[in-house]
Amino acid sequence: MTTVPFSMRMDDVLRENLDREAKRSDRPASYLVHKAVEAYLEGLEEERAILAERIKEADAGKFVSSDRVLDWAASWSHKTSTERPKG
Repeated sequence: MTTVPFSMRMDDVLRENLDREAKRSDRPASYLVHKAVEAYLEGLEEERAILAERIKEADAGKFVSSDRVLDWAASWSHKTSTERPKG
């Protein structure tokens, strides 16, 4: 995989924390930034996939009504709460 230069701005405190962590982990700061961006983008991709699946379920009529959810949430204040509603 080819790498390309990339620059960014960050505040002093964030940069100090990044440098401190780079020293602790014996890694370059650029490596830590790369891994952080990679993890962030993977997380976004997973969230979008989950959302797309939930939209398909809702479009197919498979969802829990707001009344059932509110009843379930209200039960949390009792000693025994009701089971989570299923679609």
